[in-house]
Amino acid sequence: GSVTVAGSDDSYTASFVVQHIDTDGLVGFEISNISDLIGNTASNISTLTSGSGVTIDKVAPSILSATIASNNDNTSFAKVGETIRLIITADESITSPTVEFTINEQSVADANSVTVTGNGTTYIAEYTISSSDVEGLVGFTISSYTDLARNNGPTVSATTDSSQVTVDNTLPTLTTVSIASDNSISNTAAKSNDKITLTIEASEDITAPTVTMNSGGQGLANTVNVLQVSGNSYTAEFTVDSGDRDGNCTFTISGYKDNAGNAGLGVTAVTDGT
Repeated sequence: GSVTVAGSDDSYTASFVVQHIDTDGLVGFEISNISDLIGNTASNISTLTSGSGVTIDKVAPSILSATIASNNDNTSFAKVGETIRLIITADESITSPTVEFTINEQSVADANSVTVTGNGTTYIAEYTISSSDVEGLVGFTISSYTDLARNNGPTVSATTDSSQVTVDNTLPTLTTVSIASDNSISNTAAKSNDKITLTIEASEDITAPTVTMNSGGQGLANTVNVLQVSGNSYTAEFTVDSGDRDGNCTFTISGYKDNAGNAGLGVTAVTDGT
């Protein structure tokens, strides 16, 4: 655009309005045709005597990186009392953004407790899961931020690295617990060298459970081996020893957790009458 010069005597200002076709970058200038009232001239001037200049910036800021995690041992899951952290990195310095969290597409119970800290290009938004929050996938929106030239940045609602956090406060349960032997005549009886197998299936993926087994109310001579079949399925088995006491084979299943660290209750009975 055209430059307007205004003033008188020893004080003048020159100004112009930035147009969309102007190139981004540091504004340069040259002051020429300088003379006093009797015709003495001065050299052209193209440097500042103070200040740091003005940069034209018409480009909106963008979010280069948005990653989400919790402080749970498994950072992809969270439960009540644990904190969700969203790390935001922009391509240039921005004002503090507004961050809103949702869980299962519902606003978090205590939205006013969301904190946003940081400066420059990096900010961190945090929220601690409340007992009033629902379970499900955590969502977010990053909005209302500008760069130093006050260009508005776009709203962002997805991570850049596929990271995600799921809120899970529900204890895992064992949906299937059954016991059988490989005895050739009856799988409800066992003799020396027969193998007894306890089959365990949970309502969700769990860590390996601790399984203790007894025969006739007494401990076993051989070790109980716990094997993972799939994420939510395990077997516990042992081989009957001649020194094992005759009687019912009993068991206790304990020490298992889901991905969020919720501990399941101890189980001492089958689910199918075996």
